[in-house]
Amino acid sequence: MDLSESVGGNFNRRAATYNEHADVQRRAAKWLAEWIETGLPQSARMWELGSGTGFFTRELLRRGYRVLATDIAPEMVARGRIECPDADWAIHDSWRLPENVCDRIFSSSLLQWMPDPAKILPIFHAALRAGGKMLHGFFVAPTLHELYSLADLRSFPLRWRSEEEWVAAFRAAGFDVLRAESSQRRITYSGAAEFLRNLKNTGATGGTGNVSVGELRKILVEYDKKFGDNDGGVFATWRCFRIEVARKD
Repeated sequence: MDLSESVGGNFNRRAATYNEHADVQRRAAKWLAEWIETGLPQSARMWELGSGTGFFTRELLRRGYRVLATDIAPEMVARGRIECPDADWAIHDSWRLPENVCDRIFSSSLLQWMPDPAKILPIFHAALRAGGKMLHGFFVAPTLHELYSLADLRSFPLRWRSEEEWVAAFRAAGFDVLRAESSQRRITYSGAAEFLRNLKNTGATGGTGNVSVGELRKILVEYDKKFGDNDGGVFATWRCFRIEVARKD
């Protein structure tokens, strides 16, 4: 099983708990929505990738657009249909898109899971029609660097790329970068156990290796000790990056 399949399966299992715990992802979708274009024709073919339960889908619908919302996790799609019934929904692997099918591609809190931008971003380019654009928001380094500093990287194999790496990858894939911006927040949790439970319930620990009970206890103790605040809670860094690009024709 590759990382994409593992992550997709994990999000499928966490569909029931996602909305309750995904405050960071909800905020990221709102922030990304500030850059949604206005005045696009109704004929514009719009695809959203990794739609989850519809945080960003809802923002597109509010602007009067019709969108095909897709996700690899069937349970996420099922819940998305309930949350955003005005969208068209489909189960689809975001890394395998047909060619020349849409005018706009969107995603929120997805691209950090992309296994190889050098291979997949050209697929996105080919999926767009002439004049096509994309808008993506996702997490970049140093997101969760506190946790990663304590754990064996084999247990948390997700690689956090820098903003500069992503801009270079989009350009190498044949896109003009129209604008890009980042926002960093330090989120507080009641303790390390609650923080890790939150990650688990949103599927954000998908694709990880096996962590023994002993290793987990050690991580929790060290996290509380090193990253606690004066009120008894702990903090974690999240850095979100939004980028709008246009296909070079």
